[in-house]
Formats: sequence, structure tokens, C-alpha cells
Amino acid sequence: MSLIFNYNFYPKIGPHNLDVISIIVGLLLGDGYAEKRSESTRITVHSSSRNVSYLTWIHKFFYERGYCSKKPPTLLRQIGKGGKVYFSLKFQTFSFKSFNFFKDDFYNEHGVKIVPRSIEHLLTPFALAVWFMDDGSAHNSGGCVISTNSFSLEDCKRLQLVLKTKWNLATSLHVQNQTQYRLYLGTKEIFKFRAIIEPFLVPSMRYKLHLK
Repeated sequence: MSLIFNYNFYPKIGPHNLDVISIIVGLLLGDGYAEKRSESTRITVHSSSRNVSYLTWIHKFFYERGYCSKKPPTLLRQIGKGGKVYFSLKFQTFSFKSFNFFKDDFYNEHGVKIVPRSIEHLLTPFALAVWFMDDGSAHNSGGCVISTNSFSLEDCKRLQLVLKTKWNLATSLHVQNQTQYRLYLGTKEIFKFRAIIEPFLVPSMRYKLHLK
């Protein structure tokens, strides 16, 4: 049973439950980002409005544990290439001094997101599932891909090594635009991958693993 904390009395220094750490790690490997605010840090979650069920689930997760306000995610109207209008949803957690760890670990001195050396210890099955829901997709080969376009080749190789070391998941890198990479799990690996993350999948995200 989840505990609902009154934010005015909830300490802002931690420690934090492993599930909370895991979901933040998964989000930061995906499209989430850490924002330093004065002496503390908050986590911002931003996703396409097509993923409303997924974002609502994340918001509920944080709210029930006292990490964000009850206010629902904000609907944003944005204009993309060619004047195309699209919508997205966004919300932030409260700021915590103990969240400074995520800002320091997942960003370099230039403010660019990286894969930290500690990722082997931080990447739990739950974090892996959140990362995949955030940035993964089904592949027409029957396998799946995880978009790691914003990470360097070195970072992508670090992720490959962790997946192989922890779960014996073999991946390959698909090159995009000559300097961007995506992790690919083929049909031989997807059954092992499913066994790891399926217990944590939001129903609306099951299609990404070719599941109904």
C-alpha cells in the first residue's frame, strides 16, 4: 500500500525508496531530465500526449509517495517542423537536495546528459522497464529498439555492456544520421527481455514488446 505524505512535513533530503530511484534512473536514460534549482534538484517528465496513460501512471506514482503535487500534468501545444502542431504533457517533481546526485551523475560539466559509470548498480529491472517505456519501440523484425540517440558511442557501449553483464542480453547498435545510435534487441533476445520487464509494463505500453 502506498503512503501519501503531506509535502509540508515530508523531509527533502531522503533517503529514497529503491523504486523511486529506479523510476528516476529509467526516466533519465529516456526523455526525463534533472533540473538544478538553487541548492536542490527536481525531475521533469515530458512526453507526447499519445502516451497519456503512461504519463498519468508516472504522475500517480510520484504523487502517492509525496514527490509531486496533485495537479495533473500540463498540456502543452507546440509547433514542429513545417508548422505541424502537436501536443505533449509535462510535470515536475518537488525539489530535493538528495536529487542533486542525479544531476551530478547523469550530466557532464557542460550540462550534457551522459550515462554514468554507476549505471551498473543503478539499472534495476524496474528502471529498465521505465527506460524502455519511455524510449523503446517495437521493430518490424520482431525485435525492439531503444532510442539512445542523445548519448555518445562510448555511453551506448557502456549500456550494452551492462545489459550483457547483468542479464546476458546481447544488443547491437543501429547507426542513425552517422553520429547517433539506437540499441537493438533481436528476436532471439526479446524473450529474455520480456521476462525481465513485462511485470512492470503499463498496459498501454505492452505493444512496444509485440504484446497484446
